[in-house]
Amino acid sequence: MNYIIYDLEFNKKCLDSTEAECNNASSLSFEIIQIGALKLNENFQTVSKFNALIKPTVYPSIHPYIENLTKITKENNIRECVNTGKLSEDFHTLSQPEDLYDYVRLEDINKLKDEVNLKRIKIIAADGPADYMRPTLNAMDEETFKLFLKYHLSTCERPELLGASAHTVDILKKSRVDVDLPFVSLR
Repeated sequence: MNYIIYDLEFNKKCLDSTEAECNNASSLSFEIIQIGALKLNENFQTVSKFNALIKPTVYPSIHPYIENLTKITKENNIRECVNTGKLSEDFHTLSQPEDLYDYVRLEDINKLKDEVNLKRIKIIAADGPADYMRPTLNAMDEETFKLFLKYHLSTCERPELLGASAHTVDILKKSRVDVDLPFVSLR
């Protein structure tokens, strides 16, 4: 049996976003800007890697917190990726075997799931808004923190809130027992 582990990175609205950016955002509070994945064999050894970077379109300015956390800057990273051939003309990542992970669009995640014939059991926002409110969470007393956890567990499976999480957990299973899981590159 093979395993796929992936990590999503999200961008969110900057406090200094223009009114046009806010109006363009519709109901999206976050957007995926990178995805990374590892394919592991039954011994949990890495078989292959996937990395994709996505050009932010809803919030074209990288939020300072996200920039500091990921070291992704719109200007430098995207220019470097285009110049080195890591991004296609339409800003889909052209991953290399040595890449640990990349950012991709949600449709790329679903395409990967479909191409390897997996069925989604559940997708969960692993940390929800917690990543953006660490000082507040750290200052909470035990009772208030338990209330926050109750809130998080009541919202972590809502599809419209998945982008609020810095990480997601996608629980998948094989659609058929006889299907081998090839690792697909979204090129």
